[in-house]
Amino acid sequence: MKRITILAVTGLMVLMSQNIVTAQTDTFGAITFLPPDGFAWFHIDNGPDGGRPTGRLRFSYGVNPGDFEVMSLLQNGRVGIQKSNPAYPLDVSGTIRASKYVTSSDIQLKENIMPLTGMLEKLDNIQGVSFEWNDLAASQGEVSGQRSIGLIAQEVEAVFPEVVTEGDDHYKSVDYSRLTAVLIEAIKELKRENVELQQRLDVLEQQ
Repeated sequence: MKRITILAVTGLMVLMSQNIVTAQTDTFGAITFLPPDGFAWFHIDNGPDGGRPTGRLRFSYGVNPGDFEVMSLLQNGRVGIQKSNPAYPLDVSGTIRASKYVTSSDIQLKENIMPLTGMLEKLDNIQGVSFEWNDLAASQGEVSGQRSIGLIAQEVEAVFPEVVTEGDDHYKSVDYSRLTAVLIEAIKELKRENVELQQRLDVLEQQ
């Protein structure tokens, strides 16, 4: 079995040093990093034989490659964090925390712009629900049996198909952030209705 010691990797350059980390390669093309203290073995390989995504690079830790998968990189550019076969360009199983999240929205990027109308009526067709994630949801990073709140993607798709996507795994997802535009226009409609009712009330009080 071939062994090399690695201090750091910069670009395509590998710097060697003693007693830092031992990297061993096996006949299946896996590279295992063995720290001197014997803990946190890390592996880089192309995944298990049979059934794996084509052109997959897998990062994992544990005694054996794949014991605890951390990340998968596919040749189509998709990255999975704790996901073996990512259905989106970035597919994460778990919670993401970020200090900022932005979506392209510049008018220079848009055409055929139309105002949203009748939002209150459309929202009547969507029901906010509380629920528990089932065992199948565990494959998507959810905790089976954990309670949550949200919407049903199929109901949303019926009235706002623009905010629903379906991944290669055939599960539907809702882009909740884009529903902000719907809620803004719904509030405006409520305000207009309120103004009209107030005007009618003022007329009745003057009679």
